[in-house]
Amino acid sequence: MMDPEKKKQLEAAYIERQLKRTERDERDEALEDELDAQAAAVRANGREETRMSPYSKRFYMAVVIAVAVLIGLGVIAYRTVKSLGAPACRTHCCDGTCSSSTGPGTCSYHGGVCDPGAAGK
Repeated sequence: MMDPEKKKQLEAAYIERQLKRTERDERDEALEDELDAQAAAVRANGREETRMSPYSKRFYMAVVIAVAVLIGLGVIAYRTVKSLGAPACRTHCCDGTCSSSTGPGTCSYHGGVCDPGAAGK
């Protein structure tokens, strides 16, 4: 026969295990209910709502601002280079070169001006 004290200890341990099991089951059910509610919200909205951490938002905003600044600097650089580019070809010489000059002596070392009317324009 079993000692009554030992029997009480075993019964107490059994009851404690049952309580822990019940608590765990209740937690699992609560989590399942929460997941079911989230899934229902996703199905209702057609999309999943996500939350960004504050650090992710800051990083995202920093990247957006950096890209905007780089695009702005690129536009400024392009316009500056374009305005500093070579002047337009005003006169076509007979050897195929261009000259920005329009006065006397234009294309004198290039076979002369192919279109004499263009030198005075």
